[in-house]
Amino acid sequence: MNNKLFFTCPFDSLELSLKQKFGSRIHIITCSGCTIPYDDNLFIELTQACIKDNCITDINFVIDAQSRLINDVISQNPLFGLMAEYSIQEIYSNNYNTHFRGESFMRQKINLADLIVQKQIDKFLFSDSFSDLIIDNHIKVNGVIYSKIGLNIDPATSLKYKMPLYEL
Repeated sequence: MNNKLFFTCPFDSLELSLKQKFGSRIHIITCSGCTIPYDDNLFIELTQACIKDNCITDINFVIDAQSRLINDVISQNPLFGLMAEYSIQEIYSNNYNTHFRGESFMRQKINLADLIVQKQIDKFLFSDSFSDLIIDNHIKVNGVIYSKIGLNIDPATSLKYKMPLYEL
């Protein structure tokens, strides 16, 4: 049994790449912008069931730095109305002066992907829905930024969370 769960954005189309790297029996849950909808009770219940039923030991938040959602937010293109877009836009706006001003477009995309992953890991680790499950099952939570142009970037945030929460 494979005990890895990956959260990805369906628009990033990373499922095949993940299966090629980690095997075809991994577990993948997609949510727009790799942003878990904590207000969707059914999504939360099904995710909890997936973690329990499959004895998940590693959870990975994976986002592509080339994501259409990231590109649209940085380029200030019109949004389509997804909650994830507004969340990403808020992250970008709130951190513009410290992480984006004066940076190249590619560096902005990497920085934004890093902040998205960091925010999702933080929310996941400390959510009422998942924190006990993580501690009780000794689950490791990681973050990875992927880029289809050949970059594979593990953000500093992922290193911070390589150990299970109960060891922090």
